Amino acid sequence: MPKIEGYRFLESTQNERLGSSRLMLIETFMLIIKNDKMNKYSIFDKIDDNLWHLLLVWFNEALHNSIFQKYFFEIVILMIKHGNEKILLKFFFKLEGMSILHKTYKQIYMNRVLLSILRIKDLYFNLDKIVKTLKTMSYAKMVIFP
Repeated sequence: MPKIEGYRFLESTQNERLGSSRLMLIETFMLIIKNDKMNKYSIFDKIDDNLWHLLLVWFNEALHNSIFQKYFFEIVILMIKHGNEKILLKFFFKLEGMSILHKTYKQIYMNRVLLSILRIKDLYFNLDKIVKTLKTMSYAKMVIFP
């Protein structure tokens, strides 16, 4: 099956906001993944590194966009639960997803204090959910938490 290459039309710049078109794309992507359940989420094997990288860039740019955050974290949780070891290693280490998520966590939770900026609690909750999901997945324990 061919790789998903729709990201070429969505080149991102630091000054550009995530508009409704990008939100619609991320929502569509999330729905495609959710509906791949009958194929045992084999779509994760077809996702190119550039698309994962683009999602991580958008994540970094849209920390206060709760709609994007919701879709992003749903995709990441599905990837953790249903992706294979190769996909996890690629996302968390090759594309530096772990360091990006950790850097974000450090920005919103300093000196044991959760910053009270708008929507930060949702972001903290989702980051915490990813950590808990990683810890519960047996293969993730072997790969990420040796």
